[in-house]
Amino acid sequence: GKLLRKLERTHGGSGGDKGAAVTCIQFSPNGSKLLTGGHDSTCREFGLLASRMLKEFRGHRSYVNCCSYVILPNASIFGNNDAPGTQTSGSLLVVVTGSADGTVCVWDGRTAEPLREI
Repeated sequence: GKLLRKLERTHGGSGGDKGAAVTCIQFSPNGSKLLTGGHDSTCREFGLLASRMLKEFRGHRSYVNCCSYVILPNASIFGNNDAPGTQTSGSLLVVVTGSADGTVCVWDGRTAEPLREI
């Protein structure tokens, strides 16, 4: 195969430091973005065309071991139809992360604001 895109130091590091390990990845529903979870306790979103970080989801106390985009058909499950990220159809794009700290977090996919911790 052919290497199409390489994102370096996605979870920190500079110079000779390689940064934290990447533990999981997930493509966005339209394939234009990539989520990465890492040993630095963050999940980050990268634009594949620009090869740069777009958002950081910060709040876990240990490494992120899974991450995913989810389109919720009804934003009202968060108790507010005017929730951030709500589209005109009422759907909501969220990012869900799981961590070795024992928590699952649900984040607004547009703003990176936390919506729920389970």
